[in-house]
Amino acid sequence: MVTTATSKTRKSAKKSTLKSKKRSATTTRKATSKSPAKKSGGASRALATISTGTQISSIQIVPYDGADAEDMIICRPKSTLKLFPDIIKRVDGDNDPTDGRLRLTFVINDPHAIFFSVPGCNPDAFVYIPVQGNNIASIGGPEYLGTPIKKIRVKIFSPPLMRFPIILSFRLRFEENFNLTQQFKPRRRRGGVKLL
Repeated sequence: MVTTATSKTRKSAKKSTLKSKKRSATTTRKATSKSPAKKSGGASRALATISTGTQISSIQIVPYDGADAEDMIICRPKSTLKLFPDIIKRVDGDNDPTDGRLRLTFVINDPHAIFFSVPGCNPDAFVYIPVQGNNIASIGGPEYLGTPIKKIRVKIFSPPLMRFPIILSFRLRFEENFNLTQQFKPRRRRGGVKLL
């Protein structure tokens, strides 16, 4: 009787040890598989480069809520939505394959629309505001991409002695929620992006 009980106890202890080892091995495998993802996620990624070869690794939002030159245009009041991410959901950076210059592509959020002709109001547009910019000699564009227009792309021309940060300031005229209501609702919003 004593021998049988001891044998069972040993078998139980052996099974417990094997289970513990399996759990430990599984935990180690999971931790190992997660490590590379965490490492790559924390690394900075170059979005594009300027003409001198300097890499752009960060695009930051520059809000603007002050007075605007178009405040007196009654048919197009300032939108209550945030420029980012309510109106523009994403900004992509790359380099023009023809000359290597930096380009920024603004992706319009799905509910909104851009029209060159707006009944009873001025046309929708991306309007560059150089007086509030920094380290930009001029821009190329804007280019309105897609049918219907869902993206706006501009090319950045840097001055000869370019320094960071680069700030692109602009006004966006658009039709708020047109794709939801199919009704024209002219609105505008100002802001900018800072490149680091």
